[in-house]
Amino acid sequence: MVTSREPGAGSRKSGNRPGAGVHCPRPSRLGLRRRLRAFTLLEVMVAGGILFMCLFAILALISSSLRNARLLQQQKVDAGMAAAQLSVQFANTNQLSEGSGSGDFGKWYPDYRFDWELKQIGTNGLCALEILVRRHGSGPAAESQMTTLLYLPKLQQNGILKGP
Repeated sequence: MVTSREPGAGSRKSGNRPGAGVHCPRPSRLGLRRRLRAFTLLEVMVAGGILFMCLFAILALISSSLRNARLLQQQKVDAGMAAAQLSVQFANTNQLSEGSGSGDFGKWYPDYRFDWELKQIGTNGLCALEILVRRHGSGPAAESQMTTLLYLPKLQQNGILKGP
């Protein structure tokens, strides 16, 4: 009797299944657990990169939305703008006197005008500047009002130049 030594021929374990005699190594349970429990460093880095790209895109969107909302807001005219304009005018003028006047904000706020009154309140050149800002055609109601103190040592009172 001749016996064949082919794998799978006549073996009790193999039966009639094709390739049953070929030994395939099974992964150990420890290696299988490690592969199922953890992410690789590459996967974590890719996920982090995607997260940061999304965060920066959202941040840019919020920033541009806030900038656009700020541009759409109506800015109120403040008497401080007129005070700055008048204080520069008074500081650069050699001939100053108590009195009143009016002005406008030019092309920046064409619908607004301001009235001012300058009064000396001290003998040393201390003056009070009262400013009232009105919208053109709105009547006597003031949009903004302000009183500020200025030191003008060369102020003229009744035609006499005071100070050094």
